[in-house]
Amino acid sequence: MLAARAAILILASLAGCRAPRGSAATSPPPPAPAVADEDDPRCAEGARALIYARQLVLTASLDRVPIGSFARLLPAERARLAELQSQPDLRLTLHSFGSRLAFSLPATHPLGPAELLIVDERRDAVIHYADRNQRQVVPREQLVDLVEGSSQSSTRAGHELELAPVPAEELAAAELPASGTRLRAVRAQIRLRHYPTPERSSSWTLSLALQLLVRDEILSPGTQLPGPALSAALPLLGDDDGLGVLGTLREQVGEPARFTLRVENESKPAGVTPTLRYQVSDQGWVRLPILGFCFRRPGYRDLRGARPERPGLQLIPAASLATLRAAPAGGPLEVHNRSGHTALIYLDGALLGFVSAGARMAFRGIPEGYYRVYARTPTGIRAFGPHDSYVPGPLTLR
Repeated sequence: MLAARAAILILASLAGCRAPRGSAATSPPPPAPAVADEDDPRCAEGARALIYARQLVLTASLDRVPIGSFARLLPAERARLAELQSQPDLRLTLHSFGSRLAFSLPATHPLGPAELLIVDERRDAVIHYADRNQRQVVPREQLVDLVEGSSQSSTRAGHELELAPVPAEELAAAELPASGTRLRAVRAQIRLRHYPTPERSSSWTLSLALQLLVRDEILSPGTQLPGPALSAALPLLGDDDGLGVLGTLREQVGEPARFTLRVENESKPAGVTPTLRYQVSDQGWVRLPILGFCFRRPGYRDLRGARPERPGLQLIPAASLATLRAAPAGGPLEVHNRSGHTALIYLDGALLGFVSAGARMAFRGIPEGYYRVYARTPTGIRAFGPHDSYVPGPLTLR
């Protein structure tokens, strides 16, 4: 089914995602499992009922060249910064069971700790918040608003897709595998209109540029692809037209082994356009409790009203920041996010944390000095800076 191959996930932003616990399957892949519907009696058994699911690991890192440090650093300081920059922005484990996709959001994610389930037969998705035993049902096309931290419902229209092969001489040596899998490169350009408010009084023109390295093989029509790698990275394509674009892309290209993604807002060019580099690893079949694929879980009640949001979270502890400069830690970097979206904050190219829409957050433990501060929204539809700032000091995002 189209949505099974193109269902939208929302984790194109933060690191530290963990998978449901399970054991690797050493036997050959089992036949496709039956779909677990809402009334499946196995869901009532909880962790006792085990099934086989397909597992993929998706990692992504932001291209930090235009947002890295500009300060003169000592060799030890530069080595410490490189270590912080090397941490991926995203590490996501996906599990596929029949027509269902499931993954976990850790406490470091703006929506976490939670588990998200997407079902092919349904036009909505469900998020289970384990810390409160609550669940939230959200239309699939509005998941982008949920991850963006927007209080308004956006819509999209006018999707256009262009595909072109990439000549081998244009590929950097670092993009090619050392040995083994034969890959070919394809360039895809997706353009669409994004209406950030329900009134649709104005729209943004968004351009999604992808360069995909796909396995050099022929896919027959209707092939069940091994995993939703592109869907996990493209939450902007959760509406019906967007799912159609993803379906067409998969049918003509296939599932990528690695790819880059740029989301450019041509209507609001307020900062450096973020480029994310993704890598996909197929882990084969694993055995998991069926509970992670159940739309309803025992003991969970429906969430009433909006979920309370945290003002933000600092992801790099003060002890790790202390070695970035020889100077002692002074006052905090105070970020006031006056935009309508959650903002990811980068310090010299290292992901420092996030600030929710309309909130203030003080990032502490940063040694005094000049830093390059950059921010982007989780989906990349807005970018801010980079700003060359002195810490301690304020930063306002609009």
